Amino acid sequence: MKNRLIITIVCFAITIGLGLGILWPKYQEYKVLKLRVENKKTEFSYHQQYFKKLEEINSELSQYEESLSKIDSAFPVYFSVPAFFANLQRISSQSGLILNQIGESSIQEKERIKERSFNLSLSGSLANFKNFLSALENSAKLIETENFNFSSPEEEEESISFSVVIKTFSY
Repeated sequence: MKNRLIITIVCFAITIGLGLGILWPKYQEYKVLKLRVENKKTEFSYHQQYFKKLEEINSELSQYEESLSKIDSAFPVYFSVPAFFANLQRISSQSGLILNQIGESSIQEKERIKERSFNLSLSGSLANFKNFLSALENSAKLIETENFNFSSPEEEEESISFSVVIKTFSY
């Protein structure tokens, strides 16, 4: 009987030892996985809130879609020099001026915004030049007139020569 009691106690101790040796690490692994799941749930909740906030911002921005499209056209991401030259040619001809010469003088980058300067040589009447400046000011593109010079014609029938420095902006 003594042997049975000792064998039972030893078997019980071995069973508890093996149980703890095998089950305890699995239990610890379970606790770690449970903690990870809780962290992922919290992270998922934050992502849901973030996307909900983005949807709210998107709906607010959709109210200003027209204004934003004007800003996009004023500050194009890709600046096409030939398209810009064609636009200047169109503006000058609609204003009644002749665009004699155009040239790019400099490109400066300030805080991700590129500032491009151009030299224009135009000829026509003073009234047409005023129309040209007004058309530049009202253009969809953001164009600033930095300075201009003009020379009076030697004969009254000749047109006035204008030299204009403008700048425009892009990303």
